[in-house]
Amino acid sequence: MAGHVDDFHLAGNENSPRWQEIKLSIDTRYRWGTAKLNSYRHAGTDLEIVEDPAHGRYPVVDQSFYIEKEITACPASIGTLQWLAVQTHNL
Repeated sequence: MAGHVDDFHLAGNENSPRWQEIKLSIDTRYRWGTAKLNSYRHAGTDLEIVEDPAHGRYPVVDQSFYIEKEITACPASIGTLQWLAVQTHNL
């Protein structure tokens, strides 16, 4: 289990009786809002659980959404700096 601000991530072997016990213990102590399984966006990154015949289940983290957001914000930042340079060049 991992937490970030008010988001929590649980992962374990669903076939393990011990994991089922731990998960039930956690779930009875806390009230969760929405639950997302296997594919979701968290803090600008997309997480997906992939099933592979050779390697089993594993997480894939993709930051394309975050990168695109930052690239979109870049021209506005450059424009702000350009305006500042033009307004203050005679000072």
